[in-house]
Amino acid sequence: MAVVQRRSVRILRKLVVAVLFSFLFVLLGFFSGLGYHVNRIEETSFVYQYTYAQAEFSADVIYNPLVYPYYWVLGSGHVYGSFSMIYIPDAYTASGRPFYGAGPSGRYAEYLLIVISWGTLPNLLTLFVVTLAVEVVGRRVIYMVLLLGSIGFYWFVLEGVLLGVITGSLLAVLLKFWRENPLTQLWDSIWKQA
Repeated sequence: MAVVQRRSVRILRKLVVAVLFSFLFVLLGFFSGLGYHVNRIEETSFVYQYTYAQAEFSADVIYNPLVYPYYWVLGSGHVYGSFSMIYIPDAYTASGRPFYGAGPSGRYAEYLLIVISWGTLPNLLTLFVVTLAVEVVGRRVIYMVLLLGSIGFYWFVLEGVLLGVITGSLLAVLLKFWRENPLTQLWDSIWKQA
């Protein structure tokens, strides 16, 4: 009974770590620089209707392939094109006319949110499969490779991902073969609890 209970706790612990890292990567995806890089986003038209407005905007956005793997699998890792949305007024004036905020620059964040969040749930599921695979094979050092790749994206976009993954891989090899160094001891102490 005790063996089954220990095994169940170990499996549950791996599932919790996989879920936490999945959510961490989804959260990183919402930060400019870490999750995406905006080359351009601008409003192309804003047509007022009676109770709403039809907004059209163009966007050129590159997603970090390590935190948006679902987008890259679909072939949508670099979005360039026109989009439209229905825009509901922020308020109404005293005369009953709709008020739509501070103009195109004020609506930038809403346009950007649409561009970066369209596939959040499938992306979360994809990240869960990836992190669960990391937990099943028992190589949590892969998380360091993924995080360093994401940090590389911040500085050099796609080339930075490659640079970060290479750096993380070299550090992983260092952790594997040179056991008596402060970095290895720190890494082992972090994961001893999980």
